[in-house]
Amino acid sequence: MTTELTAASILDMRWHELTSVYVPADCPFASESPAPEGAEAAVLMTGGKPVALGSSPELRVIDPSAFESYVMECAGLIDEIIPRYRTTYFNHIFNGGYNAGYYSYLWAEVLDKDAFEFFKSKGIFNRDVSMSYRRNILEKGGSEDPMVLYRRFRGSEPDPAALLRARGLD
Repeated sequence: MTTELTAASILDMRWHELTSVYVPADCPFASESPAPEGAEAAVLMTGGKPVALGSSPELRVIDPSAFESYVMECAGLIDEIIPRYRTTYFNHIFNGGYNAGYYSYLWAEVLDKDAFEFFKSKGIFNRDVSMSYRRNILEKGGSEDPMVLYRRFRGSEPDPAALLRARGLD
């Protein structure tokens, strides 16, 4: 595991404890309630940046480096934990159709979380569920419509709320 991912993982484990006690009230993403347990700090931090960018008049025209320092200070993060994504990293989102393509990542995560919930409900090592996954997903590859294959495996439509539950947002 890289140092970056190790640091991010450590931060993720404690992120749910970050409340207004640790975050100054004038911070653009200050909250009275902690982040949901299991929430990923990287996701919350990257989600907080756009909010912070548009939420405060003094931050509308900014130096990206100064802005990131301010956000990191507000969150109580230390310099040794480097942000996974810099503000300028998101430039590609606004051109080239990436926003539509990013949806596929989220939908894949919905399918992942929904399938895992299905396995948990039937037993992680349930042979019938495992064989259905093998026959309907792994063996078929791209030979049929992916949603037809998924429904055949799962026996139902995927539940998008599975992703919210996995992130502690239900």
